[in-house]
Amino acid sequence: MELIVRPYQPVDFSAVAGIYARAKLDEFRYETAHFILVPLNEDAERLAAFALCDVIVCECDGMVAGFAASSDDTLRALFVAPEARGQGIGSRLLHSVLARLPSDVRLSVATSNAPACELYRRAGFIATGTYGNSYNGTAVDYTTMLLARPGRQS
Repeated sequence: MELIVRPYQPVDFSAVAGIYARAKLDEFRYETAHFILVPLNEDAERLAAFALCDVIVCECDGMVAGFAASSDDTLRALFVAPEARGQGIGSRLLHSVLARLPSDVRLSVATSNAPACELYRRAGFIATGTYGNSYNGTAVDYTTMLLARPGRQS
């Protein structure tokens, strides 16, 4: 299995949108509410934010299997295709994003998403607070996390 992390290219959009469609609702799988997916190409708010991000993809044996998006000092998204999980793709993407960002890194994650929270904790992130938000009109609690990197330019 060969994993390659590289910059996103517009030709990757179909693969990225497909991963988003298959993985987005997994973010909320531990919630009690019912969530309805809004595909990335139909979600004007998230699509606009995506366009402003630095996006990388991870290829597994030549196929896009995950992506991460960041802007400024914030990890905005990290998704791995469900069928490709458990192969180190999420960790590879996270470490690649961290290598690209010069200062402390922030993120928000659904509080109930224990696997994602654990991935970030293993990378050195600490919880700094919580806030309420929504996805497609359904309430979600989020945890904010910070990776403080002393000696790095903030």
